[in-house]
Amino acid sequence: MRAKRRSLTNQDQRLAALGLAAIAAQTSGFATFQTIAAYWPSDGELSPLSLISQCLRAGLRCTLPIVNQDKRLSFSAMTPTSRLRPNRFGIPEPSGLKQDSVPLEDHDLILLPMVAFDPAGYRLGMGGGYYDRTLALLDTPHRPTFWGLAHDFQAVSLDPKPWDIPLDGFLTPTGFLPVLESSGPAESDHRHPDQTAI
Repeated sequence: MRAKRRSLTNQDQRLAALGLAAIAAQTSGFATFQTIAAYWPSDGELSPLSLISQCLRAGLRCTLPIVNQDKRLSFSAMTPTSRLRPNRFGIPEPSGLKQDSVPLEDHDLILLPMVAFDPAGYRLGMGGGYYDRTLALLDTPHRPTFWGLAHDFQAVSLDPKPWDIPLDGFLTPTGFLPVLESSGPAESDHRHPDQTAI
């Protein structure tokens, strides 16, 4: 799947990103989001950058993740003039100034990258567990909405693990796929295997 993503041409990716932005703008509920977390695409991931540019022009607050030493993510506000630096994986991320930090629970929508997704509500990531560890920290009935971003060909059938965080929907360049009901493991605490209790 990763090889197929990487085989997409720059033109393919550009058109997919524009399609994604158009679909998001038409998706019910999107207009209510004021603070949105995205990501900087790598390894052929579907790019949210056109969508984020669109959001910034509309005056919304957008953030990008920062990879921390504890293998969790924090989020920092970005603007069209934000200075980015490569992290340990070579992916651009904000400089991490304290005044730009946005608490996880202050987001309305979190957009997640993925290698593959199951329309039942689950994603296959790159294997690091960064998003699973981070989102498991949210213990509130009013948590942000979680949407996965992927190319249409990334849809598969997955066997979710107890620590997998179920998503609320998926955006592709051609449409929005809402998750109507959870079909994941019952009674799971969604903690990643190497995550200590806090």
